Amino acid sequence: MFWMTIRQQFAPLFWIMVVCNFIIPMPILAIKRLRTIPGTVIAASTVVAGMWIERFLIVVPSLERKFLPYSWGSYRPTWVEITLMASGFGMMGLFYLLFAKFVPMISMWELKAGMRRMPPVARGTAAVSESEPSGDEMGSESLAPGIPLRGPLRGPL
Repeated sequence: MFWMTIRQQFAPLFWIMVVCNFIIPMPILAIKRLRTIPGTVIAASTVVAGMWIERFLIVVPSLERKFLPYSWGSYRPTWVEITLMASGFGMMGLFYLLFAKFVPMISMWELKAGMRRMPPVARGTAAVSESEPSGDEMGSESLAPGIPLRGPLRGPL
């Protein structure tokens, strides 16, 4: 089975898998100059593609060659199988985008706690007009001019 995979019908897929899993990511991750965010994304993407090809090579050649001589044949996916696979990838992409849009990566209380520790110039109090009361004039701390801080970050009562 192994020789059929690397030398016969499935040889192109096998060597694409080797390139995607070893030859492309190894230099990118080994050379410090190439170990940037885009380089890491390229290496990770090629490894994911190579792993999909590897899973295909584990399943399909072993199912194609059975031990009974009359049952040999070659497998080709139908348009229904290709459509189901493409729709599965599309749904996962959609779910990822929806998750990234509606679930915040940083919780709001962490953002408010970070803004509370920032100096007044960074919070925008230097650009406050004379007519707007600042947070100090309102008698409580605020995240922005005119917006008092409420909730658990307000401090002791």
